[in-house]
Amino acid sequence: MNEKKLPANITQKDGYVEIEFSESMPKDAIEKQVNQCIAETCDCCTPEFREKVVNFDVSELSFNKVKVYGTISEDEVKGNVLSCAPKLKRK
Repeated sequence: MNEKKLPANITQKDGYVEIEFSESMPKDAIEKQVNQCIAETCDCCTPEFREKVVNFDVSELSFNKVKVYGTISEDEVKGNVLSCAPKLKRK
């Protein structure tokens, strides 16, 4: 299978999944997209994904890191990031 190139490194941690975007990704674009996901106004998060997410943490945004807390897997976050990523690049 040909996996699409992710604009971030995604790692399963204990109780959350960490997304580390490349330094070339504008922090304001990341924050705007995450805020849309939190507000459930984005069109990239599926209802199933939202149900599993408890919280998004952007406290390490200075390092281009976002943490997604919940009963969510690394693969589910990868799929979601792939659908959100084109929107990030356009901003």
